[in-house]
Parts: sequence; structure tokens; C-alpha cells
Amino acid sequence: MLKVHLLGKTSFQITQNSEAIFRKSLRLRILGFLILNRDPVSRKRLSRIFWPHLNDQDARTYLRNILARLKEDFSPWLEITRDSICFKTDSDCWVDIYELEKILNQYKPLQFQALEYAQVNEFKAGLDLYKGPFMEDLTKSISPWFDEWISSEREYLLKQVLEGYEKLVAYRIEKQDWDVAIEEAGKMVTLNPKYENGWYLLMRSLANSGDLRRAQEAYERFEKSPSNKLKVSKTQQEMNLLYRRIGH
Repeated sequence: MLKVHLLGKTSFQITQNSEAIFRKSLRLRILGFLILNRDPVSRKRLSRIFWPHLNDQDARTYLRNILARLKEDFSPWLEITRDSICFKTDSDCWVDIYELEKILNQYKPLQFQALEYAQVNEFKAGLDLYKGPFMEDLTKSISPWFDEWISSEREYLLKQVLEGYEKLVAYRIEKQDWDVAIEEAGKMVTLNPKYENGWYLLMRSLANSGDLRRAQEAYERFEKSPSNKLKVSKTQQEMNLLYRRIGH
């Protein structure tokens, strides 16, 4: 069985007792790209993505060599033809990002107020799979296209996770489960210090729990965080109002 972690520190573990592969090599980047892409990718496209500075013939040669090395470890999970390469999603594997997406898609259309406690816990366990940005440890630039692609995927995944936590915290607030609401709202602002709704939910949870000092501190931390907005948003206005109420 192949166990893959792509959220946060990247690792590939082929059997339960084997050592995980953490190398930041180009072939693991290609494998991560194939896993997230899911559909077959043409050799021509892959070679242009990862070797844009080379001519087609040289780029295809480099790709062929990389694929030969990938096959040594990962052949059961790859379908390689003369024209394309694909990660076999129906193979014997566990991939954290697949599990996260499955949970998000399963619960996205549901009303949380109608869920049982065990279902809420399942959703929370799914969100907790997010240990950090997609392939976070791969920071060295490979090509402009790959850099743009991975940046877009990281932004999209973070948005999905934050919206999930937002639903979760709203559920905790309705149930008046303040300690858990504070913990989960705190996770939101840790993941993205610019996320206004996370700060507002943290303030609300702290204030409703009776911890007015920490609620004020949360607001003051938000005020110091960098922001690209020129106008005050509705969420900021609500935070300002709540801060003033706490002060009185």
C-alpha cells in the first residue's frame, strides 16, 4: 500500500513498515502533480511544465529518465503509456488530499445543525488532515508555470478548509461549546492571519465564554495583521462594534 502526505510536509510511504520518502526531488514533484491532477497528462505537457527552458527533444529525454526512476518505486500506482502518464486513483493507496476532498464534498451541501455529533467529529477529523499548504516543503522554483499552478492549488485548498472551519465554528457557537469554538477559530487565524471571519468568530467565542480580555487581544492582533483592503468590510465593522461593547 502507498500512503501519501501532500498537505504540509510531503512524504510517500510504500508499505506500513517502510521508511517514508521525504526527498525534495523533481520526480516527487511530478508524482505530486500527477496525484492532484488525477487525469492522464501527456508527455508533451509534462515536459513543457517541468523543463520549459529546453527544446522539446531534450525535455522529453529528461522526462523519460525521470519516469524510469519513478517506475522503480511507484510502478503499481502509475499508468505509463507512450503518450501519457496517470496516477491510478483506484489503486491500493491512501492520499491525504483525496480524503480531505471527499469529506469536504460530502458535507458541503449539508446543514450542520441537523448533523449528529459523530458526523461533526468526522468532518473535523477530515479538516485536521490539512497540516499545511499543498507540498509546503517544495519551495525552490522549478518553472513559472509550475509555480503558478502550485500557488493556485494551495490558495484553493486553503479557502475550502477555512470555509469548512467556519461552518464548524458556527455550529459550536450555536451549541455554546465555547472551548472548542475558541480552539477551532484559533486554528483558522493560524492558517490565515488575514482571514477576517476567523478573527470575528474567535472574538465572538471568547467574548461569549466570558474571556473579554482575550477577545480584546484578538481584535488588537487582527488590527496589527497586514491587510490589502482599502475599505472597511462588513465583518470589520461588526468586529469594531463588538470591541467597543467589550470595552464598556
